[in-house]
This record gives sequence, structure tokens and C-alpha cells, in this order.
Amino acid sequence: MARSYNFALGALRSHGESAQLRPISHEFRQVPRSALASVEPLADTERSLRERAAAADRFATDELSLALLWRELGLGLTRVVDCFFTSERCLLLTAPRPGPPRPLSPQRREVLEAVLVCGAQKVVAIELGLAPSTVASNAQQALETLGVLGRPSRPHPLLVLAAKAERSGDTNALGSLSFFEQGAAELRVVSVLRPELALINRFSRAEFAVLQGLVEGEPYATMARRRGTSERTVANQIASVFRGLRVSGRAELLLRLFASRG
Repeated sequence: MARSYNFALGALRSHGESAQLRPISHEFRQVPRSALASVEPLADTERSLRERAAAADRFATDELSLALLWRELGLGLTRVVDCFFTSERCLLLTAPRPGPPRPLSPQRREVLEAVLVCGAQKVVAIELGLAPSTVASNAQQALETLGVLGRPSRPHPLLVLAAKAERSGDTNALGSLSFFEQGAAELRVVSVLRPELALINRFSRAEFAVLQGLVEGEPYATMARRRGTSERTVANQIASVFRGLRVSGRAELLLRLFASRG
């Protein structure tokens, strides 16, 4: 049965948002159980949620403006339930926020957007005329308000893309959109193709492995343990990737990868 998913559109317009946004509709579909087979094992609740999200995403037929996604999050109309990766896609799972909206304060929203797009908190502090500690605390608290528990220095790529789309007014930045029901809640899955896959033949196997780790926001120590090598080796391989792509940090890397993909 087709149903409209317009709660965010109406709420945005009630907040004076006048961007040109097209209606979004979707259908609930029965997902074959075989579609769940390739998802990595997780804790029971998390596994079920991620498996269902990944399965729904495989049947996605709609798209969502990432600028709209960021506006919804910033206005406190939706919250992030989970953000994760499969071997092929970057996925963000969101839900309508229960109760009244919890919008970000103007300062926290400005700081978070700047940190997500720039990546260097010290640079953001200089540009905004704030103390580095103020930038760090505002960015962290803003992420937590959105429902994200990760660090601002290693955000999920979809958050970076959504913040960039909103700041630049890019209405062509889109993610695949799908839905599923979890209990009484309707959850929304937004995804994009992993951008580094186009570069699999450009780097050595080791360099491509750390490139994937960078996209996922892994710390150097985690990459080193996963690959059975030293942090110094990982740092050298990352430096080689940065030189090859002519970028100076992860935020710039993500934007360059997605720009190249487009």
C-alpha cells in the first residue's frame, strides 16, 4: 500500500523553509529472507535493525535530497537511529523524533556544519572567532542532539554530504530512500554508494584498505589492529593516499571522493 512520507515537508514549511522540495512517496514491500544473508553478525537488536535496513535499501526506488535531510535533522524533526556501512554502501537510519522538535541552536548548527565540511576544528575556531574548546564541545553536543554518538572528527560520510549540500544549496545531492517498520515506528533508510570503490585499481591493496578505513572513520589504531600492522605503517599508507588524491584530511577526502564519483 502506497503511503506518503510528508511529515517533514509540512513541518519544514511551517518553520518557514521555502526551498523547492518535491513530495516523496514510498511503498512497503515484503523483503525476501535471502536478502538478509550477507550482513555481518552483530548484537541481536543491532543486527536485526541493520539487516532490515540493508535489505530495505536493496529495494529502494525513491531518492531524498540530502539538503532536506540536513534541514530535518537541524530542526529536530528527525533523529539518527544508526549509521553504518555495508561492503557497497554508506547507510543512515533515521526516525521521526517523538514529542516536540529539538532543533539545534544557531551556534551549534553553524559549528557542526563547519566542522563536518572542514574537518579541522582549529581552523573552524579561527574562522568563527571561537575558542577551540568551544568548537569541540558545541560540535559534540550537536551530534548527540542529532542522535549520533560518534566523534565530530570522524563523522559518517552521509552527514558530511548532507551538511555540505545544505551549506552550498546543492539540490542535486541525493541519497537512495527506503522505509521499513520496526514495532510501531516507521524508520527511514538513506544511502549512497561507497565512493572509494571507483578507486580500487588506483591504489595498492594496503592503501585501498586504509582508504576504506578512512571512509568509515576508523582510528589509526583500529586499522592497524585489523590489518595486523603498526600504526606508523598505517600512517605512512594514509599519507600516500592523501598525496595521491591531493587532499590534506578526511573531510576533504570524502568531498573529493564524492565529487569525483559525480
